[in-house]
Amino acid sequence: MLTGCPESYRVIDEEVREDDAAIHIRDFRRESVATSGEKQWFVEAKEAFIYQKNKQPDRIIAYEFRFEQFDKNGRRTDVMTAARGEIDNEDEMFYLQGNVFAESEAGKRRIRAESVAYDQIEELMTSDALVIIEEEGTLTRCERGAEIDNAHNRQVSKGPIVVTTAASRAV
Repeated sequence: MLTGCPESYRVIDEEVREDDAAIHIRDFRRESVATSGEKQWFVEAKEAFIYQKNKQPDRIIAYEFRFEQFDKNGRRTDVMTAARGEIDNEDEMFYLQGNVFAESEAGKRRIRAESVAYDQIEELMTSDALVIIEEEGTLTRCERGAEIDNAHNRQVSKGPIVVTTAASRAV
């Protein structure tokens, strides 16, 4: 006995960037809404790979990653983008790589880096690679990385730093 699929079914042969993922989604979007109806955050990506543990999403790897967070009034407070983002649900961490951009408090602080780790609980962003921080007209170039504590509005630069102000850039 021979069996087969009708011609209307076609086999999709695709290259997969992430092996062993349980689910592969294009145009991925996930959001959190408070019980009172206010949007809390959303994450979206051009392509996402979901790894499961005990039938629950454990890790999500997303390409063309974008994350936005909102305050209780629905105003955007934070945004993060990267070429590749990994969401570790167990540790509540984001690992971002490739053209990382972060903006907090409606543009008051802008961060650019090649890779960062972000602790969602502590609101702490860390990197051991070059980080450029722009805040209130001051540009800080942290050659060996930085730790940026959004919860307490402070930052620690690693290694040599170069600071420029808007006035010195205009010269």
